Amino acid sequence: MNAWLKGIVGQVNDLLREVSADHLSGSAALQKKLENGLLQIFIEAPDPSPEELLELFHLFTSARDEHQDFPVVQHFLDYLLDRFPEENRRASEKIYDIVLDYHREWSDVNDRIIRSFLRHYPVLRGMPEGEGPLGRHGLFPGARILVHSQSATVQHLLQHLQKKEHLSGLEIFQTVSRPLGEGKQQALFLRDLGYDVVVFEEGAASIFVPEVDLILLGADRVYPRFFLNKIGTSPLVILASDFDVPVVVLADTRKYLNLSNASSSFFGERSGEEIWPDAPEGIEVVNYYFEPVPVEMVHRFVTERGAVEGEKLDISPWFPGRNSN
Repeated sequence: MNAWLKGIVGQVNDLLREVSADHLSGSAALQKKLENGLLQIFIEAPDPSPEELLELFHLFTSARDEHQDFPVVQHFLDYLLDRFPEENRRASEKIYDIVLDYHREWSDVNDRIIRSFLRHYPVLRGMPEGEGPLGRHGLFPGARILVHSQSATVQHLLQHLQKKEHLSGLEIFQTVSRPLGEGKQQALFLRDLGYDVVVFEEGAASIFVPEVDLILLGADRVYPRFFLNKIGTSPLVILASDFDVPVVVLADTRKYLNLSNASSSFFGERSGEEIWPDAPEGIEVVNYYFEPVPVEMVHRFVTERGAVEGEKLDISPWFPGRNSN
């Protein structure tokens, strides 16, 4: 194998390792990182040998099997592997074209989700008349929105409201999201957009949930009866129900799965070292990343294809989206 071709296989391997090592980003953000990296690697790559092509195929297959907890990454790798070139002639060009086709199909998915969202929660220029949760009227200046962990889709929506809809004065309440504190990253992103951001430990949710108008969440996976999201979501949703605060989940249809698509571990258990490094002998530290939340506790699930009330999710016409391109 010459040095250049060894380099391309090595570059792909390094990219896949970088994606695997990222424990802060969500599924869609990891897929975008992988997509952008592959486009950069394969844009002018020469043809691999048959052996090298087989090695690349095995790398992508192993990555797909590894990322069972990240359905958007799996969706992307399934797309790539289903179309993977069978012979090495023009293989690099074909791989580049496959990734580019996927990019063209899904690059505007967050914009489509925003359009769906605004059809149900329009931007108002003043406070709505009468009493009741924001989600039953629309978004207005001065509304208070609570967000949890970090979600590229939620960030995209809030950026759109600031830049395109010129909706000013929104106040954001952001959880820290333990154990890695990825909520701090989202808080910095939202602050840089110009929002007033209040950061709090999710253990203090009972203090903040009664004071907000809307809870905006992403989702890691959505099933007919429940959805999975970062630990700490369930208490927020339960409190929201108690205080009549609407909860809206933003997630594209690549995250909508049948139970037959479920991974062996729903809860994405990670190293206990993240919670308690060098825990004393005799103490077991359990570190779950995800938890299930009943779909009927959600006001609406919003996707690029439309929106559906949580209690009607199992009969949604666009469910499931896993195998839909």
